[in-house]
Amino acid sequence: MEQGSVETVPGRDEQIDLRHQLRLVGRMLRGVRLQRGLSMQQVSAATGVSTAMISLVERGLASPSLTTLSSLGGIYGLSLGDLFNGATTPVKVTTNAADSDAEVVRRVLIDRLSEGLRVSYDVWAPGTRESISRDEAGCIETFSVITGELVMTANGSSQVVRFGESVEVAMTHPVQLRNAGQAAVECIRVTRC
Repeated sequence: MEQGSVETVPGRDEQIDLRHQLRLVGRMLRGVRLQRGLSMQQVSAATGVSTAMISLVERGLASPSLTTLSSLGGIYGLSLGDLFNGATTPVKVTTNAADSDAEVVRRVLIDRLSEGLRVSYDVWAPGTRESISRDEAGCIETFSVITGELVMTANGSSQVVRFGESVEVAMTHPVQLRNAGQAAVECIRVTRC
């Protein structure tokens, strides 16, 4: 397993789609900020995000980190999933039949798996376990943890993925994920096939 960010260059269509998505997220954030009567300076003081970055995000001119988006959305009571226009309704996925409380609430943000891409925002209840395997050769799963930590086991080796960390796994063998903590884990999951 390799830890770090994905080092692929998006194609032209993906770049256009990403820019469009960033503009929509920016408009939403600006609209909520104005609706609540907050200045950029007030939001900056509350989140630690610079006013310059807030301006760039609101205009769709920046590619903000997950932490920045989480901070900006959090001040308005919005989750990362709420920030993405066209996000699907959350789906509860029971992942362990022996424990009906163990589940992942998954909100698919981009569903183009037929074209090789799916992005979801997952919230893992404490005790949740999930086994993942893909039939297609060449699939890669990337998990970016926003809160908490996930234990990932692949090829007999375990790794803890903590807040702010990402891990990328080539799906050549099944992978098991587990929230071993007492609090929910939030992560962004990207599937590329």
